[in-house]
Amino acid sequence: MIQVKNYSYYYDKKYDDLLITFNARIPTYSDEVHNNIYLIYSEEDDSVIGTQIMYFKKRSLETLKKYLPRFLFDTVEELKLEVE
Repeated sequence: MIQVKNYSYYYDKKYDDLLITFNARIPTYSDEVHNNIYLIYSEEDDSVIGTQIMYFKKRSLETLKKYLPRFLFDTVEELKLEVE
């Protein structure tokens, strides 16, 4: 995991899978909000604390913007340039 700007992320090039978490030290659960796009929630208060995006490079920013909260979309948009 790479720690940057209050979040951690891991990008698996082989499987084109991006994982972002803002608080990796608490119990979580996830929910698929769109085909292979997951939001990660805190079990403590049900707040969104991350995302997992499978087939990340194939996703358009428009699709991601539609399904991710603004703070996650901004982070994903920033990372999309780094993993290209």
